[in-house]
Formats: sequence, C-alpha cells, structure tokens
Amino acid sequence: MKTYYIVGDAQVASNNPIQQQYGAFFVGLEVNVHGHIIEASCNAILPLTRDFVRRLLVGRNINDIEEICADVDRYYHGSSQRTIIVALKDAHKKYSSKIASQREN
Repeated sequence: MKTYYIVGDAQVASNNPIQQQYGAFFVGLEVNVHGHIIEASCNAILPLTRDFVRRLLVGRNINDIEEICADVDRYYHGSSQRTIIVALKDAHKKYSSKIASQREN
C-alpha cells in the first residue's frame, strides 16, 4: 500500500454541536507518498458539511496546505471554519513528520 491515513484534530468552541457530540473536530485524510489527497472525511454534524469539506480536499496536494487553508477560508462559511483549518494544519504536520522519518530510514 502506498498511502497513509493521517488524522488531524482541533478543539471546538464549547457551544459547537461537534463539541457536544464528539468532544473535538477530526479530519481524516488518505494521502499517497507524493502528497496527493486520495480521500477525506471529517466528523462534522451535517452530511452536507462532510461532503463539502471532502470536495475541498480530494485531488489536492497536502503540501499545498496554505492554499488549501485559503480555500477553506474563502469558501467555507460555517462556524467551524477556523477549526477545520487548525485540523488540516495538524494533519499536514503529521504527514510531513512521517515523510521526513521515512527519508531518514
């Protein structure tokens, strides 16, 4: 298998339904060795939100994290906008760390 499953997480405001149901926000990414996002999912409450976030991410390269986050800022206007960006940056950090450790071995 030439893909990694990476999960980024972020805290959510106490009045956000995600906090009440899950305790935190998570974004799961299947990313290949070249950084391309093959599949994406998140624990948003509404199915439309999960689908929208997926469409924003699939087909992109995780190494273009600033561009991806700018698109979240530009197109996603839900209450979890900042939370999604933090979770994506966390996933990028984990992916980068994994790739760096692979190169050392």
